[in-house]
Amino acid sequence: MKPISQQGITSRELMNTSVAKSNDVDKGNVEASQSPAKEQAVNNSVTNMASLGAPVDSNKVETIKAAIADGLYSIDAGEIAVKMIDHDKVVENIK
Repeated sequence: MKPISQQGITSRELMNTSVAKSNDVDKGNVEASQSPAKEQAVNNSVTNMASLGAPVDSNKVETIKAAIADGLYSIDAGEIAVKMIDHDKVVENIK
């Protein structure tokens, strides 16, 4: 299975398909919003991504673990809050 980036499907299309499906089901309107071939490609990509699990940068994980162990890892709660609020705004615009 090719990665989604090599199948000609953008993450925006993937997100729109998922959002459209959930909106259609919520409203009782279940109609095909894309061609069957494109729909199958998106479904295959989602299945492939799920089977691969989350991408992990092992070097970054080890660097952070070492910093925590050495007491050198600091957390900026304000920056985390800003990022969470920004993310919430993006999610609200998708709905």
